[in-house]
Amino acid sequence: MGSCTTCGGEPGAADGACPRCATPVGGPAAPPAPARRDDGSPAAGPAAPASRAGPAPPAPRAGPVDVFISHAPEDERPLGRLEVHLGLMKRQGLLRTWHRGRVGAGGEPDAEAAARLDAAWLILLLVSADYLASEDCFTHEMTRALARHDSGAARVIPVLVHACDWASAPFGKLEPLPTGSKPVSSWRNRNEGWANIARGIRSIVEAARPSAGGLEAGESLAEPTHLGAPWGYVPRPPSMPEYGPPPTRVEKDLDSRPTVRSLSSPGESDDSYERSLADELLQAPRSPGPAPGAPRTVQRRPLLELRPRTADLVGREDDVAEILQDLGPGGTMLVGPAGIGKTALALRLAEELAPHYPGAALYIDLDGASKTPLDPAMAMVRVLEELIPGFERPFEAAALEAAYRAALGSRRALLVLDNARDRVQVERLVPQSTPSLFLVTAARPFSLPGLPVRGLGALAPDDACALIRALAPRVPEAAAAELAALCGCVPLALCVAAGALAAEENLDPADYVARLRAAPRALGPADAPLGASLDLLPRSLQEAWCQLGTVPGDFDLEVAARVLGETTSAASEHLRELARRNLVTWDDATGLGRMHDSARAHARARRAAAVRAPRGG
Repeated sequence: MGSCTTCGGEPGAADGACPRCATPVGGPAAPPAPARRDDGSPAAGPAAPASRAGPAPPAPRAGPVDVFISHAPEDERPLGRLEVHLGLMKRQGLLRTWHRGRVGAGGEPDAEAAARLDAAWLILLLVSADYLASEDCFTHEMTRALARHDSGAARVIPVLVHACDWASAPFGKLEPLPTGSKPVSSWRNRNEGWANIARGIRSIVEAARPSAGGLEAGESLAEPTHLGAPWGYVPRPPSMPEYGPPPTRVEKDLDSRPTVRSLSSPGESDDSYERSLADELLQAPRSPGPAPGAPRTVQRRPLLELRPRTADLVGREDDVAEILQDLGPGGTMLVGPAGIGKTALALRLAEELAPHYPGAALYIDLDGASKTPLDPAMAMVRVLEELIPGFERPFEAAALEAAYRAALGSRRALLVLDNARDRVQVERLVPQSTPSLFLVTAARPFSLPGLPVRGLGALAPDDACALIRALAPRVPEAAAAELAALCGCVPLALCVAAGALAAEENLDPADYVARLRAAPRALGPADAPLGASLDLLPRSLQEAWCQLGTVPGDFDLEVAARVLGETTSAASEHLRELARRNLVTWDDATGLGRMHDSARAHARARRAAAVRAPRGG
């Protein structure tokens, strides 16, 4: 008499049934084994063969889907990572999870686990060698789960944690996660593996919900969530108030940056030169349109067209997962010193959250580090111009604020408020009790209701080395470690240093390290690599970079050409070379460039030193 085809046990009953799982050993022959890849995992094919597909489970009831996670005790850490990546779905009211770790003191783990498993609509098996070797997991939980799957009462998904001989297990015919049957531990970036699993689970849960794709605007879950949470209640849009004939717009709207008409003399002090340039950029009168051949005005920089380079986010994967799990009712605030990567992280979070905020996804640079930060009223005007076609600013400040609150209260919008100065600048931009979400970045922490503060620090040394080698693969590990230490593991400094080594293919990393040691560090962690990298450039390119540092905010090609006093073709060559070295950012999609605040500070200091230096006779 053969062994059990489900659990491998020997039959002990007269009827040939397995005493452990009650599977008849004398039943029909098992179906042929599925085709395998070279690594032993199933080849691509149908998601669930007929022998294990079973009828589809009924649609879950209104409210969160019950998810049972079956795991071996040795896999508590992977279990924790999975729960973190499912955190956003739990906040959205899509699901709630249970596993044996939730059994309280004095509870009966086996009885409670059996009851929870029988009530679950979705069952996740955390597959590893430890799981397959566990009597409780393999014999009891897995067998019971597969029985419910076959009967159509639940759906079972194997989640591959570590490489093992899972394909020959009874659940081997089910389609696992991550996609491609690649265990999480085999991913170079494990958080990408967990994110892949979370997306797969989301698609299954959302497809099975009564609305077949999530809630429609205006619907609410049976169990209410916080307003402003990604899946919170959304009221139907009210009509906007009427303001009558709109007055003339304020001429100094900081979003309207007309072309530079003239430049001050380069011989004057750097502060007066920059103030004069800013005045000309911000105060030039509006015209119906640019004259033929005139430089065009600076465009807005739309959110999510500025996609941060993947390498720039090395070492921030845990931050992304934990922030998404711990979002407050209004969003979150990212706080840290200049160059630490707040903007890149905020944009990465926005990419994750934007699908849940179809009303709008907007990026506003509040310019809090400059001498002239963006006025909150001007920020409101920018948002309303994006949300309401043909919007004209009302004369009364109260009416403007009311329009802003109404616009954000009528839609799920996502706003990145970058580079905030203080609470006074931001508090009116983050109204409470709206379905919108706000991601605020600031150099110094301050309190805002509904926005927990997340402090960001330098990268771990290993992550800093990984960032350098991702941007400049030729740098040896030892040199990368020394560079990381000299840069203080600050992302901006690391990117500048790596950019120089990637662009200067004949530069010995040891020579650059020596330059870095000798460079002054007066302004901050990025000052040394900025100085060392600029010294590698021709004098004309150094001067061009310093000139670009006088432009407040974004600049396009024609504004850059006017500031540099060159043709657009020559300015384009300069910009591309500076961007290649990570000394400026340039976005081909929008045709806009920008210099980091720390880099502008370095440019100001370099210009001031050049003005003070005695001229040779």
